[in-house]
Amino acid sequence: MKDSLRQYHIQYKAKREKLRDSLFGTHKYKKFVIVSDSRTGSTLLMQLLNSHPEIITLGEEFKDLNQLSCKESWRNIFRRRPKKINWVGFKLFYFHPRKSMDREVWDLIESDKRIVIIHLTRQNILRSYVSKKIGLKTRKWTESVNLPLEINEEDKKVKLEPAECRKNF
Repeated sequence: MKDSLRQYHIQYKAKREKLRDSLFGTHKYKKFVIVSDSRTGSTLLMQLLNSHPEIITLGEEFKDLNQLSCKESWRNIFRRRPKKINWVGFKLFYFHPRKSMDREVWDLIESDKRIVIIHLTRQNILRSYVSKKIGLKTRKWTESVNLPLEINEEDKKVKLEPAECRKNF
């Protein structure tokens, strides 16, 4: 009961904010997208950007579209926002959307001449690849600045095959 009330309250607040923004908000903000591969520090970058009161950074909005079209998701991200907001963006991995052949989001980015693209890479591709392998093994993906992942040493041991490394690098 308590969880369902909490969920209802969260949904209510979200709908109320969306309505308020549609009536009093503005589109006078700059757009951005963080484009990267996984395990490059994109979550940390999102957390840092979201700590600024004038920036809204959404997550992997195009990972799974959940019955929305790319255009609907795009319009939802870049809808009217409070006047104090100066930047709105989201994170997009190279392989998104994952379960769909719909790659329209890439066309939307290319056609939007106002959007700023933050291309995030990790210099050490071996460490990035090892991190991916550990993530696949443990199913633990997101690490917060405030709550680091607790992964035991045994779970951090992964086997790397030279051919597999060459393919991924």
